[in-house]
Amino acid sequence: MNGREFWLRWRRDIVRGVVIFGLVVGAGLTIQSMVGRGRERLLGFRQSFDPNFQSADRLHGEQWTYATPLAAPHTLW
Repeated sequence: MNGREFWLRWRRDIVRGVVIFGLVVGAGLTIQSMVGRGRERLLGFRQSFDPNFQSADRLHGEQWTYATPLAAPHTLW
């Protein structure tokens, strides 16, 4: 079998493989880019967020409670 016969027999499979490989590489690069941008945004959010809820610059509202009587067969858990 020479090169021409090989190409004529296998060209459909070769072309299909090249197309699938290109799609997989393209999808992988796209997903990698999206994940990288998401990580950058989350890192920026994390740096701008202060986890100290008791700091002086936070606004605190009045403490509130909720009370209601329970009937005899009811329980609260």
